[in-house]
Amino acid sequence: MRKIRFADNTEINIFDVAKTDREVSVNVEINEENTLDSVVETFSDQTKTAVMRYYVGVDLMDGYAGYTKMQNAVYQPNMTTDIDFEQTDPTTESGFAETKINLLTITMQKASAISIVARQTDQNTANIDYIAMETGVDL
Repeated sequence: MRKIRFADNTEINIFDVAKTDREVSVNVEINEENTLDSVVETFSDQTKTAVMRYYVGVDLMDGYAGYTKMQNAVYQPNMTTDIDFEQTDPTTESGFAETKINLLTITMQKASAISIVARQTDQNTANIDYIAMETGVDL
């Protein structure tokens, strides 16, 4: 069983994951457990995706920190994930037994250092304004 464990220690079962310098792409099987809306909501939560760990079974395979920006989500219904060449099936395109799933590919990007600093600056400004208002200081 492959899974991603998020910063808040919640987990989601996945099909597979791929990483480049600036992006992590996670393929999630859409089913009763992982609905389209719940998967998109999970990966949209920047506090959850700030730290993601990839497990196969109980073995930690990789970790991804800072991938907080969802770049895109692509839904691909009826994707062929396996072909059993031992068993014929004239109803499939390949002529062999196929395993198909509904797949959602989520691509996450690292937030740039400038956008991180800008968000923190905005928060600091808001904090200063609040303190000034509470204490009666004019800025």
